[in-house]
Amino acid sequence: MSEVEDMLTATIEKNKALAEKNPDLYEPDLVTNYNNLGVLYKDANKYEEAEQMLLSAIEIIKRLVKKNPDVYEPVLATSYNNLAGIYYETKRVTEAEDLFASELEINKKLAEKNPDLYEPNLAISYNNLAGVYCKTNRMSDAENLLTVALEINKKLVK
Repeated sequence: MSEVEDMLTATIEKNKALAEKNPDLYEPDLVTNYNNLGVLYKDANKYEEAEQMLLSAIEIIKRLVKKNPDVYEPVLATSYNNLAGIYYETKRVTEAEDLFASELEINKKLAEKNPDLYEPNLAISYNNLAGVYCKTNRMSDAENLLTVALEINKKLVK
């Protein structure tokens, strides 16, 4: 992992410097770099480092969403999912629930605009939030979400 980590860290530093001069051009790359390093850290069980990378990505993406929601809302949803996964794995269930719920709302909106592209993500979002509900013994709520996810998946199979 060290070689990939070093490469991503160097790329982040380079893109941070470039983004200071031209944020519109380099901030999207910086978001990708932060997300990639965050996922790498998550996979290595380096949760604190992963959280910091993903929070850095989310901070930038929120600004980018204001400028161009059609392009950046899917990235924001993915980043919320990544960070929620860390919170879920580290037993920060309330924080995970909030992020999974935010991810779900974004994916609902995206799926309304473009169901063919975003309904698979929407089904996953329902499943993710249902997992939190199961963990917190809200079985009826979990069942409702899983039923919706199942219906979406049945539709997608056809």
